Amino acid sequence: MDSPEERVKIATVESERLKEYLGSLPPEAWNKPSACDRWEVRDVVSHLAWVAEAYINRIHESLQGDLSTPHGQPAPGPINASPFAEGNAQQAISRREGLGDQVLSDFVKKNDRLIQMMTTLGPQDWDRPHYYASLGTEPLRYRPDLWVSELAMHGWDIRSRLEPEAHFSDESLPVVLDVVPGQLVRFLFSARDRLPAPIRYRWQLTGAGARNYDIVIDGEKAGVWSAETGKADVTFQCETETFTLIAWGRLTIETALAADRLTVQGDSSLALEFQRWFPVGANAL
Repeated sequence: MDSPEERVKIATVESERLKEYLGSLPPEAWNKPSACDRWEVRDVVSHLAWVAEAYINRIHESLQGDLSTPHGQPAPGPINASPFAEGNAQQAISRREGLGDQVLSDFVKKNDRLIQMMTTLGPQDWDRPHYYASLGTEPLRYRPDLWVSELAMHGWDIRSRLEPEAHFSDESLPVVLDVVPGQLVRFLFSARDRLPAPIRYRWQLTGAGARNYDIVIDGEKAGVWSAETGKADVTFQCETETFTLIAWGRLTIETALAADRLTVQGDSSLALEFQRWFPVGANAL
């Protein structure tokens, strides 16, 4: 894994790329629907500014030794993604309405402040704990990865509805692949009754940041590991970008299969069942 300082450099490049793209958009593009359910382009940008502001606050609190639950944030522990997504949607739209024509400038201001803040952190700071809702606390070194992921995913949400070919950058995908599996099993997994036997889903990935994962579900919980050599119930093969879009609900298993972006070996009914274990994605996350 790259150092936190290297990840901040990637976040800087990714944010500059997005700022340049947003600055080039004609006024009518800001009212177009994005790939994020219920959000227009301007809502996605408003959400990114809000996230950047929240990250700034979490870093500041950590540097002050404050690990308490911030006002309005959930107590540490498992989070149900559905109401969290609903709150995200309402917050982004409300913020955008209050900003009027200042949505882009607000994002630029908050992003630049966050990047500058992360740039000033030293080696002694990256291991400082900070509030992180679903886990209680995490070291600050996790924040640059999360910001790269936010920029990459929501940048795709915007571009994919405004241009024929939208892709993640090759620089961002290895970072995103460090974040996505944990988000799946900690945040998006929808528990059910315990299964008679666990289901092992193997993801064999190609392209930028490629690695292989086994996601194992027993009904009540899910876990992710580096892929083993033993038998899997279902083996998916695709590029890293396709896996990311499926994981975050922007692409369905059925659509990926129809577009020849995904191949499946094993039980086809279990393959289609995979996404039902992770039902929340494009609903404003």
